[in-house]
Amino acid sequence: MSNINQTKSPRVPEELKVLFGEVNVGKYCKRHSVTPEEFQTIRCQVIERNKVLPKNGLDMLNELKARDSRRLSIGYANIDELLGGGLQPGDITEISGESTTGKTRLCYSALLSITCLNKENTALFIDTKNGSCANYIRTLFLESDQFADARERGMDVDSISDRIHIQKGCVYEDDLLNVIEDLNLQFQQKEINNFYLNLKLIVIDSISSVFSPLLGYNIDHYPYSRITIFIRTLRNLAKKYNITILITNSVQYARPYDHKSVFSINKKPALGQTWTYLTDTTLFLSLGDDSDQRVYINRQGCEILGVPRICEVLRSRKNLVVGRYCTFYMGYTEFFPEFAAI
Repeated sequence: MSNINQTKSPRVPEELKVLFGEVNVGKYCKRHSVTPEEFQTIRCQVIERNKVLPKNGLDMLNELKARDSRRLSIGYANIDELLGGGLQPGDITEISGESTTGKTRLCYSALLSITCLNKENTALFIDTKNGSCANYIRTLFLESDQFADARERGMDVDSISDRIHIQKGCVYEDDLLNVIEDLNLQFQQKEINNFYLNLKLIVIDSISSVFSPLLGYNIDHYPYSRITIFIRTLRNLAKKYNITILITNSVQYARPYDHKSVFSINKKPALGQTWTYLTDTTLFLSLGDDSDQRVYINRQGCEILGVPRICEVLRSRKNLVVGRYCTFYMGYTEFFPEFAAI
């Protein structure tokens, strides 16, 4: 699989400092050989580039009607139903849960489901944990019943792999910002590369591994401003180019009265209270009863052992039912409901 070429650009973190007034004007002007008047012009340009323009109610309604017909499957019908029909282009959907609950596995499913819709769709997987995902994605396509129809339509694993770019090395916040800035630059080219022209999904796995270390710095609201500006930049990209954003997040423990979830009563998504206002929808994955394991026999005759999972709508800024959930079984290459097990 190929990677997006990532070029370090000091402009991105510099823009954040200019935007939030975190730079010494005199030193900045001296270092960049600009006058204070020119600095104010630069700051106005940065604000203009990052602001979100208001829309009237009629424009928003027409936009929502147009977008609702273009929802994309996350790869499992019952979770699509929780999402009101699937992932909404232009929205940021968060998948939160403890380790081993299947967050990354669900993201792989979304990557393949969207790229298997046709022979043009592309997706970007930003791996902040430097995991080994390329081989597993290939295995899923080749062995899962979920993609049997795509295989029968003549899609091959190499074509799918070429249309899923995996971006590694995004360990720090500036790495993430530079990738998003590079995407913006690619879309501004006169002749846009086919990969970017057909980009439907961006997955970030995981956001907490990048931003959680920042929360240890008690420098006013510095960590939260960095998180906010990153999500705003990401949201502007998603809205402007109609791209679906899928983000995984870990959990932190909470007092029981802080959270009304049936299944995650003492846990909540990481990154603090500010984060709760930044995503459009949060799904919470949790483990079911380990003793209730089921076996599924796929079309290739393989027996797949599945462990129960629970997926719940934890929060939503959309017209979704918070607290609604579904249960399913997750095996190495398959998602399946209880009735499909033997």
